[in-house]
Amino acid sequence: MSADVIRVTDETTRPEIEASLREYAAYAARQLHHPDCVQWRLAHDRIDALLDDWRRAPDTRDTNLNQG
Repeated sequence: MSADVIRVTDETTRPEIEASLREYAAYAARQLHHPDCVQWRLAHDRIDALLDDWRRAPDTRDTNLNQG
């Protein structure tokens, strides 16, 4: 994974958050798929936090997270 810490600020755009979501989803998919796996749980906690930030991020275009 290229970034261990993702910091979302008021200037962070939805496309930037989407790129991070895709990266963490790909990382999580490579981990042991079980909630007791620390790496899997951490990746999903970060995904949850990014989704919350994505929902709050201002953007006027229609966004599809399945792109890319």
